Amino acid sequence: MRTGYHGDERGNNDIVTSPCAGYASSMRAAVFVFVVAGCSEPVDLSGMYRVDTQVASSPCGDDRQVAVPIAYVRFNRGEFLGAEFYAYDECKDAEGTDCLAAGGLFEGFYEQLDDGWLGRTSFASGGAGFCSLSITSNTARLRGQKLTVDSTTHGYDGEVPDGACTNEEAEARGEDMECMRHTRLEATRL
Repeated sequence: MRTGYHGDERGNNDIVTSPCAGYASSMRAAVFVFVVAGCSEPVDLSGMYRVDTQVASSPCGDDRQVAVPIAYVRFNRGEFLGAEFYAYDECKDAEGTDCLAAGGLFEGFYEQLDDGWLGRTSFASGGAGFCSLSITSNTARLRGQKLTVDSTTHGYDGEVPDGACTNEEAEARGEDMECMRHTRLEATRL
């Protein structure tokens, strides 16, 4: 949250606090242009999309067409503890009568991007001696009617110092860990 100041022609100064507040001049027009240019409305991913292509690789680096691709994805808006997020279902038909949840609350897209949403999940399992760490980054970007969903998982299996088999350790290592899996789908909004 940033704080900006807005002054008017009478010398009144209002303090504006918002995620989009910035340092603006005393002219109202300048403030309006700054706010409009600096903060866009969240992209609404809600709806059904026909999957045009789907590729994957494991380990990362040689993406190939998926043998049995998803036919449709349906994005749903949700709310958790007052925060907006998106999740999607994988569907066999455009009407959405035969769908499976692909990513719900824990695999959701929580962070707004200029053209979509981002979700990150960290994982740690094990203890002293052996530990599995991973972090997955998911993006869903909508440009016009074209949706691109990318998912990349980095991971490590091995020894860590006592007390270091934690989600925080996975997040600290991040993309420095081996890239274990990548998937990408491109779809068109119906």
